[in-house]
Amino acid sequence: MPEIETEVTFTTITDNLVLHTMNNGDTLVLNSVHFTKEQAATLAWLINHPDDTVLKVQIKKKGS
Repeated sequence: MPEIETEVTFTTITDNLVLHTMNNGDTLVLNSVHFTKEQAATLAWLINHPDDTVLKVQIKKKGS
């Protein structure tokens, strides 16, 4: 069984991201993003860590 990575990188177009801004917190929604099996496993593994785990999310324009 392959090992799970500690980070995942994927690309998507801007139309697949929706940001809901509210006074008491914001929500970022990813739509129609296609992950490989490895990316999906890594993402699930990272997200399902205990509540005190801090994840770094970085969004930037490709090529930057």
